[in-house]
Amino acid sequence: MSMCVFIFSILPLAILTASASASSCGLESTWSKIGSFDDQLEYGGQIWVLEDVSRLKCSVECTSDGNCLSLFYNSQIRRCVALSRQPEDFDSLSSTSGYSFYHNRPRYCESSYSYRQSVNLCYKIYNTPQTHADAQTACNVDGGHLIRVDTQERQNYIRQVLQSQAAPHMFIEATDVVAEGEFLWGDGRSVNFTNWFSTEPNNEAGIEHCIMLANANYEWYDTPCSASKAYICEITA
Repeated sequence: MSMCVFIFSILPLAILTASASASSCGLESTWSKIGSFDDQLEYGGQIWVLEDVSRLKCSVECTSDGNCLSLFYNSQIRRCVALSRQPEDFDSLSSTSGYSFYHNRPRYCESSYSYRQSVNLCYKIYNTPQTHADAQTACNVDGGHLIRVDTQERQNYIRQVLQSQAAPHMFIEATDVVAEGEFLWGDGRSVNFTNWFSTEPNNEAGIEHCIMLANANYEWYDTPCSASKAYICEITA
């Protein structure tokens, strides 16, 4: 029988960290405090509530439960509320004093990034327009790369996020700069999943070799790499 060993420590700013063995339990993860949800409580997606427990016990129980994706903990009354939801899914937040919110994410995912477990995506939206090359460099500085929208599930999720923010056109990573019509991700993989608009790619004027997400459904369009667009960075393990 295999066992997962968890190591916990209390860090500055009350960040609770849970580290799991990568060999036996998957990628190392951490519980990160998201202060913007302090003094609130989400009722939708609650899976269980523990009374009179420490924050350490709260996180241990949630880490051990595969359905628990986030939690609220109230240190004043020592109550732990486990949730099957992530912050993007919250729809019933209520002002309730004393609660702090913690979100489970892989340790490699920067705290300023968002993490979506269902599509294994650690990402950040940058609304400052850059050329494709400059956007890729900015993502590299973060330790990542432009986003690889390589499944229908990722496309659906990113579309939902961008629609909720009424976001502008967004660069993704793939290009066909090596050979016209042969789009590749930055790691050299061929682009097998696509979500082109009906008339794309059209390589207008023979200079459109990068991809942006555009229109109300954030479908794919080829566009000049020298154009300035907002962009999405991704960090992978």
